[in-house]
Amino acid sequence: MARWGSRAVDGSIVGGLVLSFIFAARPRTNFLGRALGVATAAAAGVRLLGRPPAAGELSPANNSTLVSVVAHEIRAPLAAIRGAVALLDEHDATLEATRRVELMHVALDATKQLGHLVDDLLLISRIAGRRLAVERSAVDLVAVVHDAANAEIGHAIAVVEQDGVPHVSGDPLRVRQVVTNLLSNAVANATEASIVLASITRQDDGVRVTIYNEGRGIAPEEQSRLFLPFASLSERRVDSTGLGLYIAKELVEAMGGTIGFDSQPGRNAAFWFSLKAAATPNAHPKLR
Repeated sequence: MARWGSRAVDGSIVGGLVLSFIFAARPRTNFLGRALGVATAAAAGVRLLGRPPAAGELSPANNSTLVSVVAHEIRAPLAAIRGAVALLDEHDATLEATRRVELMHVALDATKQLGHLVDDLLLISRIAGRRLAVERSAVDLVAVVHDAANAEIGHAIAVVEQDGVPHVSGDPLRVRQVVTNLLSNAVANATEASIVLASITRQDDGVRVTIYNEGRGIAPEEQSRLFLPFASLSERRVDSTGLGLYIAKELVEAMGGTIGFDSQPGRNAAFWFSLKAAATPNAHPKLR
C-alpha cells in the first residue's frame, strides 16, 4: 500500500491512474477509448487527492484548497478532450481528414498534459512517503542540459559551459527532470523577446547549472514559498501548480546537491543547482 505522508493511499486508485493512462496512450486503442482512459485517470486523480490531509503533510493547509488546485489543472485539458470528441462524434462523416487529424492532436496533447500532472502527483507522493529512490552514477551534465534545451519549443535557449566540466554523481533520469523543470519555469516566466540562458560552471567539488531569464522576477514576499508544493504565487502563470520547483528541489537534495535562486523583482530571475563531481571525473570537452 502506498503512503502519502502519514496517510494511506488505496493501491487500487494508484493502479487505476497508471492503467488508465497506459490504456489511453496505446497506439491501437481507438480515439474514443483514449479519451475515456484519460477521463478515468483524471477522476481517479481527484479521488486520490480528495482525502482529508494529515497534520504536517506536504499539501495545502486544507483539503478544499488541494482539490480546487488539482481540479483547476484538470479542467482545461478535459475540456479540450470533450470538445474534440464531441465534434468527432457528431460530425465525423462530414469532417475533412485534415480537420479530424487536427482534433485528434488537440485531444492527444491534452492527454499528455494530464499525464504529466499525474506523474508529478505520483512523484510527490513518493517524496512525501520517503520512498523516492535515486541511482548514483556518473552523469554528463553538459549533454543533459543541451538535450533538455533542444527539447524546449517556442523560446530561444542559449547554453554556455566552461572547458573541462566533470561528470557529476546523480541519477540520470532525475537530473534530466530537474533541468527540464527549471528550463520550463524560466521559459514560462521570460519575456517573449528575451533569451533564456543556461550556464554550466565548475566548482571546487562539483558543477553548478544556472538558468537565467529576463521577466517578472520573484516578489520578495513570495520568495519564501517558492519551493513549496502547490504554492500560489501572483507572479506565476495561472495554469501552474507550482509542482515543478518543489520536485526539482527534492530531487537535487536527494542526490546530495543544493538548489537556490537569485532575483530582481520585475526584471529577472536565476535558478541554480549544484551536484558533486563523480568519483572518477570525466571532463567533457567544450561544445561548439
